[in-house]
Amino acid sequence: FYYQEYTPPAKAASPASHVGLQHWVFLIDANVNDYEEVPCADGTMCEGSITAHLKVKDAGFENLPPNATRIHPLVIAAHCHAPACMSLELWNRDTGELICRNEPIIGKGEKPVHDELGYVIGIPPCLWGSAAEGLSPPPVLALDTNLTTIKRVNNTNGHWGVMGLWQMRSTYV
Repeated sequence: FYYQEYTPPAKAASPASHVGLQHWVFLIDANVNDYEEVPCADGTMCEGSITAHLKVKDAGFENLPPNATRIHPLVIAAHCHAPACMSLELWNRDTGELICRNEPIIGKGEKPVHDELGYVIGIPPCLWGSAAEGLSPPPVLALDTNLTTIKRVNNTNGHWGVMGLWQMRSTYV
């Protein structure tokens, strides 16, 4: 485990060593958190998708300060169930910019070493930070920014209780 001790602010010139990250969620299926994927009509491999639209300010914020005008996302992570989950994309609908795309890493090996063929190893999140940490700076999203998300799923077989949502950590500005 890696950690850093928190240092509180001493003076205006010496800010706190850490900034609190706020949690927010973008549920893809009309805020119900799960939905059904019907199977392909002919039983062959096919791709289903679900799309949702939302303003940043409506994305389930916790502790949103009344004077906040924008956010800086630092972690955006897809939550979708394997092995049907193919990808989730988060778009800034106002600019057409792709903010984040998550897709599963699928195993390619033949031995049981957490790389088994077809096994979902994980779904890496989008991360931002500082150049000193080797990360790109975070996007800046105004609270009235329009977002679109697209989830793609393998629906060769039908399944129920399919989840599709974004879990995010950000700072408020």
